Amino acid sequence: MAKRRLFYTALGGIASYQLARMMKKYSHPLRTINHQERLLDDVSIEHRINWIKEETFDQQWTEELWPYLSARKKTGSLITGSYQLKYDFYPVKDPKITVLVVHGYNEYKEKYAEVIYYLLQANIQVMVYDQRDHGQSKLSEKNTQINTGDFRDYVADLHLMVTEARHISETQTALWLLGHSMGGAIVSRFAQAYPGLIDGLVLSVPMFDIEMGNLPTPLIHLYVDFAKKLGYGHRYIPTTIDKKNDLAHLSYRSDNHLTNSKVRGEHFFKLNYQLHRYPTKLGSNNWLKAALDTLQVINQPINIAKMTMPTLLFRAGQDELVTPQGLANLAYYLPNSLNYVLPESKHEIFLSDDQQLQAVMRTIIYYIEQNSDQLFEK
Repeated sequence: MAKRRLFYTALGGIASYQLARMMKKYSHPLRTINHQERLLDDVSIEHRINWIKEETFDQQWTEELWPYLSARKKTGSLITGSYQLKYDFYPVKDPKITVLVVHGYNEYKEKYAEVIYYLLQANIQVMVYDQRDHGQSKLSEKNTQINTGDFRDYVADLHLMVTEARHISETQTALWLLGHSMGGAIVSRFAQAYPGLIDGLVLSVPMFDIEMGNLPTPLIHLYVDFAKKLGYGHRYIPTTIDKKNDLAHLSYRSDNHLTNSKVRGEHFFKLNYQLHRYPTKLGSNNWLKAALDTLQVINQPINIAKMTMPTLLFRAGQDELVTPQGLANLAYYLPNSLNYVLPESKHEIFLSDDQQLQAVMRTIIYYIEQNSDQLFEK
């Protein structure tokens, strides 16, 4: 009996050791505390901006914003493999700065119309595109799943867009990348791989660590890795499906955990259905594995140190999608950054209330202009 107990104890120890070795492959070590943050400064800019107000949002959108953008918009597309990536370009007269916007997971380029509207009024020209499996860059109109199996494809797509942005501009300008959430992760990986191709970054709650609830990230990483190997990579991420209400995605929830502004949140939810017959919804196990594989790379201090360009970083204090640990790790190792935290903001900082959105946009315009001026002086 004692020998049998000893045998099972040894067997359990060996199994635990092998499991620990295997889980090391899926580890995501991050700094948990960062004091290199500040509250948003109240900066002033020289431009007179026509702000869109929540109380008159729909009217101003229809009568002011949309006609303004439509009169300036130039459309185009770039082909890469089976995908045709659609983009919009908004030129300005005598430009000195170009901002290339990279949207987040499950988003679309028109969602940044208000941001673009404000940048154009500051004489900053803008390019924005739909990432693969999003918006108008899907393989078919009926495709609703985000199924990218390698984030290097996103980075390659961004490389095409950066080249196009340089080519399409009438004059040579400073080129900045603005990335939100997943777009922030892609922008950051691009900056690590090609630091000499861009002049600055604006990172809005970049996806450097995904909120997994009570489940540890290494365990989720292990699960999606094996799911892909077993042929289940195309299936939806299990925790993202509402089995109790499979129609929940068809209606806007005012009590959502994404935005502080019901007006903006509901407007862009409806706009998505106006522009796309079947909007993108949710990702696959393939996508999550690719995301977690990439996060292990971009979070390495040696790679973050390659992001030497001026970087403006925003963290949302009430974010339920991106963890503060991922952004603490990023902010700590970034060599040339200004890091802000918005204590009351949810994940969608560009869909905030008027006061916060205006403060964020003034900060972005001020930071980009100040750092671009320094580039021109060199």
